[in-house]
Amino acid sequence: MQLTLEITQKCNVFCPWCSSSASDEGQHMPYGDVVSLLRKHIGSCSSVRISGGEPVLHPEIWQIVGFAKQIGYATILMTNGHHYMRTPTVRDNYNLLDKVVVNAMSKESLRAVRWMKKQGLSVQLEVVLVKDNKMLLGLAVSTSIRCDIPLRMLVLQKQGRGVDCDPIDTIDINCSGGCVRDSKVMIDHQGVESSCSALKYQSNCSMGGSMSVSDKFLSNIHNNRIGI
Repeated sequence: MQLTLEITQKCNVFCPWCSSSASDEGQHMPYGDVVSLLRKHIGSCSSVRISGGEPVLHPEIWQIVGFAKQIGYATILMTNGHHYMRTPTVRDNYNLLDKVVVNAMSKESLRAVRWMKKQGLSVQLEVVLVKDNKMLLGLAVSTSIRCDIPLRMLVLQKQGRGVDCDPIDTIDINCSGGCVRDSKVMIDHQGVESSCSALKYQSNCSMGGSMSVSDKFLSNIHNNRIGI
């Protein structure tokens, strides 16, 4: 099992689709409370997913990650990636992480993914399927292919600020010609993953439609034509 800890509600960006409504005014979980939770679940959970908000903003983030590693957890950091490009402390501690999951919300997030891949980190890219992310989705798929890292596309959660966000109803993604491994691009809807080898992924919840996985989108990316 995996333990998820939201160690802060503070964030350096204001994503309109944020399900936890994190903001610059958010509060951090006290270090002692985090340690208590890690100790409580050490027997039942083998890994811990550290999220927020933006967990790198927590003043004791690396003490938390280090303690989790010390007592036997595999450590997974959920981040928007912004601090990876400009904070030496983060770069000095990446070896404490077993995996980094970057929720892409800007081009800087994608630059961070490329940097982390070069450092040898295990990286996964995520992007939320909302209309505000249309152009970024194409860049995220392209980054996934070029850097050979997994990409998970997340269906919008209608909670927090996401209540007022508009989901993408239909997307076209090309999986032909060996450009991308079937296991690398996934659509995740309430914990259920479908690889992009499927022709259609039906969703009758928040999406209210279907995501059509076709033979057009990635070829447009490779030809520098982003067309969703």
